[in-house]
Amino acid sequence: MKSHSPLPSQVADRRLWQIQPLRDLTGLIGIGLAIWLIVDLRRFFAPVFIAFALAYLVEPMIEALQKRTGLPRWVPALVCTLLLTAGLVLAVIWVGPLLAEQGKTLATHAPQYISTLEKRYGFNVGNLSDHLSTFAEGVKDKPMDTLSPLFTGTSQAVGIVGLIVATTLEVLLSTLLVPIFFFLFAWHFDQVRSRIRPLIPGGRGAKARRILHRMDEAVSGFIRGRLLIAILSAIAFTAGWTWAGIPYALLLGIVTGALTVVPYLSVAGWPVALLVKYLDLTSSGGAATWQDIVLWPSVVFLFVAFLEGWVLTPWIQSQTMEMSALTILLVVLVGGAIGGVLGLLLAIPLMACANVLIEELWLKPDDVQADAT
Repeated sequence: MKSHSPLPSQVADRRLWQIQPLRDLTGLIGIGLAIWLIVDLRRFFAPVFIAFALAYLVEPMIEALQKRTGLPRWVPALVCTLLLTAGLVLAVIWVGPLLAEQGKTLATHAPQYISTLEKRYGFNVGNLSDHLSTFAEGVKDKPMDTLSPLFTGTSQAVGIVGLIVATTLEVLLSTLLVPIFFFLFAWHFDQVRSRIRPLIPGGRGAKARRILHRMDEAVSGFIRGRLLIAILSAIAFTAGWTWAGIPYALLLGIVTGALTVVPYLSVAGWPVALLVKYLDLTSSGGAATWQDIVLWPSVVFLFVAFLEGWVLTPWIQSQTMEMSALTILLVVLVGGAIGGVLGLLLAIPLMACANVLIEELWLKPDDVQADAT
């Protein structure tokens, strides 16, 4: 029996959106335009990305609160939003002035540090120390006269001021928008997830959902764990280096703790702490003993590194990453060589997803047969 092709009149009666190839092509064009728009306007979409990432990280806590209390989802979402906002405000109020004071002190002493290196080791940086010293003294004695070229004169100075003002307004606007977007994402995150599930094709849908679930657990667990480890490490570094008498201990502790987001990267803060301690003692004319410069700062760093590697990481991330220490180190090195800082941050989550795919698609043939039946 011959199949009859659609009559020309039937084809002519179709709407454009009823033709499947045109719908697919329109969807691909729309996705491409959306990606291009997001990349082109990434600075404006930054609050949205940050809020979505935070909502993704706290989703298990919101889901657990909703199940335990039986309250509507917007209630735990609002509680998390208020806690996040309060934490940021308290951090800015308490830590902000201390960081600003240590940054100001470091900027004031930087010319003296550079001069010490020049005199002791013949380290020549031109007239940088003189320029820094003159600028620091000018800001301290006559701030308006020193900073006035930024506000008057050439168009370049006007451009600098405009950039500063625009950047400040952008940061303030982002700070206000992040909690709003966070609340909306946290409130409706389960709805977004329920709409994505029907898009998974049938047949092997159960296996696909299991793979996505394992990837989600590996990536989210790694990110949540590293952020918690970074916060605890920053507190430990700050407290320990304050006890060891390291100048700018809060600034160095927060930076070194933040570096622990990438495994093994916090070691970069160790020589910086030793150098700052050495320069502070030698520049002030104090007695520079090796115990003060090397021993006690190193003891603090090694203790915190031991705490991170043998206590915090196994305790917090024991079930989220199924990679050995050697594999993690190699992945971090390769990721940093290929993608720089972004490669360092994404290398381990991508490797974890690749591990899940390899294990599920190649190392579990029984599942394939089960799905086929």
